Amino acid sequence: MTILLLIAGVIFVGCIATAVVAAYRSDIDGAGREVASLLALLVVLLVIGYGVQSAVFG
Repeated sequence: MTILLLIAGVIFVGCIATAVVAAYRSDIDGAGREVASLLALLVVLLVIGYGVQSAVFG
């Protein structure tokens, strides 16, 4: 089960990263880039939080 969650997490992060790269490479305005940056930051915080939770609670 843990392996499936890990794979799903990698796929999710990959999708978000792809969206962020697409946002920066396209001709969208600054607001779109800011939203993409916030999404990337949210994903990083979720990953860090999950790592801390795993370390603390096993």
